[in-house]
Amino acid sequence: MINRLFAILTLGPLALWIFSLLALLGLNHGLGCGFDAAYSTPCSLAGIDLAGTNYGTGVFVVWAPFLLGPIVLVAGVLWGLVALIRKLRKRKS
Repeated sequence: MINRLFAILTLGPLALWIFSLLALLGLNHGLGCGFDAAYSTPCSLAGIDLAGTNYGTGVFVVWAPFLLGPIVLVAGVLWGLVALIRKLRKRKS
């Protein structure tokens, strides 16, 4: 149970960030959209304007490491410590 929680807290934000990065790259290179921190370049797919989606995804890709990085780091360290303690306790038994 605790391993699953640490796995979600460690790998979940990382997977979300990688997916967002791939989506941003797909929009920018595949559809010719542009991302800049100040504005969004208009681009469309089948008549739907994706400039807002591109801008929001780009902001998340830029700022997520600063916001989620500490959570991932702490969860990963705690996960390792819990695994080490469990291994040491198992060895004594």
